[in-house]
Amino acid sequence: MLRCCRRKRQHWQCNREIAILRRFPPDGRTISCCQRDIVIVAAVSHIWRIRPAALRDVLAAANATKLDTSLKWCRSAEATAHDDVITSISTVCATDIRRLYAPIEVNVSGQAGTVRCMLDTGSTVSILPKCVLREQFPRAQVQTATKRLTTYTESPLPTLGCLLATVSYKGRMANACFFIVGSGIPLIGMDLISALRITIKGTEIVAAIGPERPSLKRLTSIKQFVHKVKVRPNVKPVQQKLRRLPLSIKNAVSEELRRLMEEEIIERVNASQWISPIVVVQKKTGGIRLCVDLREPNKAVIADSFPLPHIDDLLLRFRGAALFSILDLKEAYHQLRFHEDSRDLTAFITHDGLFRFRRVPYGLSSAPSAFLKIMTEILQGLPGVVCYLDDIVVFGQSTYEHDRNLDAVIHRLQQYDVTLNSSKCKLRQTELLFLGYKITRAGIRPEKSHLTAISEMHEPTNVHELRSLLGLLSWYSKFIPNFSTLAEPLRALTRAGNTFAWSAEAQESVEKLKTLLLESSALSLFDPALPTTVTTDASDVGIGAVLTQKHSCGTENTVAFASRTLSSTERKYSIVEKEALACVWAVEKWRPWLWGIPFELCSDQQALTTLLTSKAADRARMRIARWSARQLPFTYTVRHKPGTLNVVADTLSRLPIQSTDTEGNDDDEMVAEISNELIGIKQDDIRTATRHCSVLQKVTNYIQNGWPTNAKRIEEQLTPFFRLRFVIPESLQARLVALAHENHQGIVRTKMRLRELYWWPGMDNQVET
Repeated sequence: MLRCCRRKRQHWQCNREIAILRRFPPDGRTISCCQRDIVIVAAVSHIWRIRPAALRDVLAAANATKLDTSLKWCRSAEATAHDDVITSISTVCATDIRRLYAPIEVNVSGQAGTVRCMLDTGSTVSILPKCVLREQFPRAQVQTATKRLTTYTESPLPTLGCLLATVSYKGRMANACFFIVGSGIPLIGMDLISALRITIKGTEIVAAIGPERPSLKRLTSIKQFVHKVKVRPNVKPVQQKLRRLPLSIKNAVSEELRRLMEEEIIERVNASQWISPIVVVQKKTGGIRLCVDLREPNKAVIADSFPLPHIDDLLLRFRGAALFSILDLKEAYHQLRFHEDSRDLTAFITHDGLFRFRRVPYGLSSAPSAFLKIMTEILQGLPGVVCYLDDIVVFGQSTYEHDRNLDAVIHRLQQYDVTLNSSKCKLRQTELLFLGYKITRAGIRPEKSHLTAISEMHEPTNVHELRSLLGLLSWYSKFIPNFSTLAEPLRALTRAGNTFAWSAEAQESVEKLKTLLLESSALSLFDPALPTTVTTDASDVGIGAVLTQKHSCGTENTVAFASRTLSSTERKYSIVEKEALACVWAVEKWRPWLWGIPFELCSDQQALTTLLTSKAADRARMRIARWSARQLPFTYTVRHKPGTLNVVADTLSRLPIQSTDTEGNDDDEMVAEISNELIGIKQDDIRTATRHCSVLQKVTNYIQNGWPTNAKRIEEQLTPFFRLRFVIPESLQARLVALAHENHQGIVRTKMRLRELYWWPGMDNQVET
């Protein structure tokens, strides 16, 4: 039997009284205690709250491994029925504590041996007991310890010195400093766990999420949030008929309806303006999934405007992450309460009667954006977490950072009563499969299962199947520099007016795309702190670019490829203009990454080193001058890169991706913008200034009473007024010239634009000065 000492402390978290146990019982199997709930603090200094019945299993496992440590007991005066569940993160496993041990090879001054050490993520140092030192390293020299150690309760831990050694684990080596203590077991702290890159996997971490509470019969609902659907008033309700079910699944459907009612997900209703039929889907596990065909009600639903995050923005969040955890929400949408006024919209008819949802159903068009908005608000302010629909990804650059972030996320979810599906949660993974990509610390790659599916795809038999294949390949086009040219035979078969006929050329195109995708290398995630280079090139048919970053080790890694075809208008540009267009297009395409940081723009056209800078504003052609003006928000330097060194961008430009942009409208859009900017003087200003101008008063008189038939009969200063243009009074001339110069179009172009709309004596001279 365990005996408690009389010394008591206040628990640091809940201020409950703690009685410290001296040691384990001899057999480690029985324990007597009148207290209902017990908090165990094991060697790793993390907290568990478990049932007294489960305590015996923990003690038995601890005794089986001869764990010499202290336990703490904590009695709560406010104990409730739910005090027997895990309430915080722990790396201890109640069902298999042996997994926390690892055989470490230790070498001290030529003396080598294997030491079975316990992994302790709560300790910052590693410890070796005196008995192990004498048995395995009798000739080792112990040095004086320079640090003072304390236990979890902040009590001093006496040390006999420290031992410098070389340790190895599964081929990885590191230098270690063991603190020597009088008794105990060998212990590996976070210093060596990090140095040896040891990852704790399995049920030890899964237990941190905790099992479902046995006392809960219903799925919990998220606190403080209720979803109310906005409905279009002009859409008439639709009442659909019952769809007959096969006899073999009627009983299963009735049982599922009973379960949903017990968990308060649905409720019976006598009548509803909206009635939808059900759809039954067979699960892989053998059960059924009950769905409702909500296509008609969705026509009346106004979805929330909360946007789904862009895939590139999500991928950038994982930059530098080494460990990932995926938390799966149990029946995610069913955890969100449905507003009373919106429930009739989801009414559905079955052979057992009419029902409606009390929780948000799957298939409702407003559900994804509404649920994502709520989860984003719940997790707001937490570091190292990404939420996409019903998946939550927690990540960190180290074990400590990952566990800290995971602890904070689970604590926040508990505050809002969000239920996790522990069987589907994956924790402390070194790689993450997310939206079709495999993400590691090295970068991103296509997901292997998707690559296998693509490689095993059969030959398309119609246009629909071909478009599906092209859509899947296009998703990974960033990994295939020459994607567009290889896919051109396939695209031609999908164009309107073309007859679908699978050819040897199309088959060859598919095989090349599959091969290049399977052999593609990983792309690095963009880091704004690293030196960035954008390399571009242009050909007669397309433009291409590659974004690279140079790391501290000296290697230059690829972040992204991009290319597109030139429109019919752009193909008429000169080679200099095509090269300039490639630079402008690439920079604007990667604007979310490049804006606000300095970067280098490389081109094999040496003229662009001056034409795309402010130094050549008056010498550049008008089109390039406008493009240069569009680049003003960016901070970059232009460098000439000879074509022999510009291989990747050159290939991309010659093998571009088909563009859906209408780039040919660039000139018209820019001219319209210039014309609008020149209208900087109101008509009332011109009218007022005209009344005070003696020359224009004479012109006004001629306009009202008629001009002479011969220009020689009027005064010389009135001769230029025969043409239909605005005459600008002297008081507004300087202002208009200043407005015209703001566009930086050059002297000749500025005078041409002014002459089309305005006139005053000496206008050209005034513009030139």
